[in-house]
Amino acid sequence: MHATARRQPATRRSLLGALALLGTAAVTGCTIGAGEPGEEKSGEDQADGSAGGDAEEKGSATGSDDSGDETVVDEEAPMDLSELPAAIATAEVPATVDGDPDATLTVALHELRRDGERLVAQFSFRVESTKPDEAAWIYDYLGAQSWNPYLIDPVNLNKRTVPRNSTVEAQTNSQGAKFRPGQTLHAYAMFVAPPEDVTAMDVMLVEGAPLAVGVEIR
Repeated sequence: MHATARRQPATRRSLLGALALLGTAAVTGCTIGAGEPGEEKSGEDQADGSAGGDAEEKGSATGSDDSGDETVVDEEAPMDLSELPAAIATAEVPATVDGDPDATLTVALHELRRDGERLVAQFSFRVESTKPDEAAWIYDYLGAQSWNPYLIDPVNLNKRTVPRNSTVEAQTNSQGAKFRPGQTLHAYAMFVAPPEDVTAMDVMLVEGAPLAVGVEIR
């Protein structure tokens, strides 16, 4: 299925455009450790969509990949995520699924690409569970926690997080598109690029998993 990205709200366009001007503003010093928790939506916002329900939520589209598995695409992304390159790193963590304590969430990194002053990362999420009928957010599968990927610059020993303002992050929203176990969600995140002499980064795909070390920047 081919999906084209929707026109972005002004606040999102402004944030993504500002990435080229941020410099080191999104570098959180030289401490290597767990990512900072993101700001969660208020209870009123969360009431607009709970775990379960239809996977075709606002900001998502469904289709099938070449293997026949159903995919969900973050249509709020500023690029076409309908088709992703082969995975270059994966991480697996427990997933929160009602009635299935053995459910798992696999997060794959498909690309880490330099685009001017930005690094563009493309990800996918897939939940394996014996309870396949309920659609949920990334936030739900992570046990009511936001997804906070980050990068470690192994040359300059600093940590790069996703730029954000008070309302918008340069990444797939943890409470945006919903997907069911057995479906694959295509997602993205953007970071301020390191200096040109840095050709690889260590990537935290999802908290609770080991770093993917030495991921080549393309």
